Amino acid sequence: MAGVGAEGQFVAFADVYTALERGVLDAGITGGTPGYGQRWYEVTDYLYGPIVGSIGVTYVTVNGDKWRQISAENRAILKEVGQEYEAKNLRLLKSQWDPDGINLNVEEGMEYHDFPDDVKARMRATALETIIPNWVERAGGPGSEGVNIFNQKVGPIVGVVINPDGTASELDAMMMDKTDCGDARSVGEVCISIVDGPDGAKEAMASTQCDGATAASVPDMHGGGSPSGWSCGVESDINFDLTPLTSSGEQFEFQMACINRTLVDCGLAIGNYSETEDIGFVERVKRRTNGQVVFEISSFPELGIAGPDSLRLIEDGTLDSAQIYSGYVGGDFPIMDMSNLWGLFATQQDQLDVIDAIQPKMAEVTAENGGIQIAYMMTAHNYIFAKPQVDGLEDLQGLKVRSHSTVLSDLLSGMGADPQFIAFADVYTALERGVIDGAISCGSCGHGLRWYEVSDYLVGPIVSVGHSWFAVNERRWNAMPKDLQNIVLEEGARHAYLNRQLLFEHFAPNAIAENVNEGMTEVAFTAEMQAAQRQSAIQHVVPGWVERVGGPTSEAAIIFNEVVAPIVKVQINADGTASAIE
Repeated sequence: MAGVGAEGQFVAFADVYTALERGVLDAGITGGTPGYGQRWYEVTDYLYGPIVGSIGVTYVTVNGDKWRQISAENRAILKEVGQEYEAKNLRLLKSQWDPDGINLNVEEGMEYHDFPDDVKARMRATALETIIPNWVERAGGPGSEGVNIFNQKVGPIVGVVINPDGTASELDAMMMDKTDCGDARSVGEVCISIVDGPDGAKEAMASTQCDGATAASVPDMHGGGSPSGWSCGVESDINFDLTPLTSSGEQFEFQMACINRTLVDCGLAIGNYSETEDIGFVERVKRRTNGQVVFEISSFPELGIAGPDSLRLIEDGTLDSAQIYSGYVGGDFPIMDMSNLWGLFATQQDQLDVIDAIQPKMAEVTAENGGIQIAYMMTAHNYIFAKPQVDGLEDLQGLKVRSHSTVLSDLLSGMGADPQFIAFADVYTALERGVIDGAISCGSCGHGLRWYEVSDYLVGPIVSVGHSWFAVNERRWNAMPKDLQNIVLEEGARHAYLNRQLLFEHFAPNAIAENVNEGMTEVAFTAEMQAAQRQSAIQHVVPGWVERVGGPTSEAAIIFNEVVAPIVKVQINADGTASAIE
């Protein structure tokens, strides 16, 4: 406040109303909705702001001794509920609280004005000249841990560096240390980059594959860089340069077939997912290549194709590009089902860990069949959209439920249901006419096709991540110059990174809320149903999959025991059966 010429006064929050009313204060600063809640609109006339970036961050903290007295199971539950709470808080912050901070006060008679440009500039200057240097001193000086973290993590985002003398200055991107992402790293490693947004601000991380004869054909398994700041195996060596555009006059148009354009992962790629203002993978590629690479979105129903055919159609060139879902192509390529052996996963994080571990194999199989992975995406949790009420395991017995994969059919059969294969686009009519009693898909997927109109109960969840990826026909891909390929990979990696973040922040909580808001009743799996799900996975899902991949000595089974078993606590035995492990 002093930096912009005002006189800051410390007054307890509860006493501000009276201080404003009596003229002790000329103004007060707080969030728009907190000020509204304290009825400050009764004693002030003008609302100015916002102070950009002034999000009040707090934490729910538990005493350490008390925490250690809680069982490990209950600690995990508390953390999981905490994550759900945090995700809902963030969603409400963006979608409701932020606009309400203005609208509610204006409705009570206040007059709203944004800060003039000179005030905004003065605030930025004050942060550099006063706020940061004072904070550096309180944090222990320019060599302190806090300052080191700032320069590594915060500085690249806000465009500020703390200097050795404790002062702060604007970060000149042209003067930053560059990382040589060529000769210094091994073939197949990735280089982390920071993506420039349309307004010039730094956004999410992305990755570019290393050059070389045997270079990896997929982005970084974490979908665009690790938040820990690892690049090419060297911590903190982050490359802030994206691949420069050197090609001109090229024209590559790809028809990209999404499973369905109403789904959240496809909407994110197009740039029309309502929970974020991101312009999307398709538009970013178009802008960065000056229109030389264009993806035109279509969908399986529009093209009259079925999911199991998707990779074959990529290979023979019928499709330029398509979304490949592991559950759909598992019939032809059973090894790909390793990423979605549902029923085994206690949490979504468990499945993400498995996806990370086996992603290179998925890329390899895709490449062997004429496709190049350019990005992967995920949807959250699958549910049974049921017409009859399903309160327990007994209600599942004989229930005709739409399945979309062999793995899911095995899981349902083991729990007593009667799986039915029906094309995704035909499920609405089948539910409406009573051909099936229920259908399984991700919560947002079913919502996108309005299944809430023909079913009454949302039952689950089957803990799951719907794992899929965009693939491009290899011949079309190889025809593109290297700079255009790298730009597509960088943006694909950025898309995957953003998708992964939204999985927990939006996709998972919204999957329930969207359908409940339309009148559905949420029914959580009982403990008995959860146990039956796990047992079915061990007794039916895994053994069935082992048989399809060639038995317990097959490459897929060996990979499972090496990298998947330690995560899901289930191993494949020598006779092809499966059993739980400690």
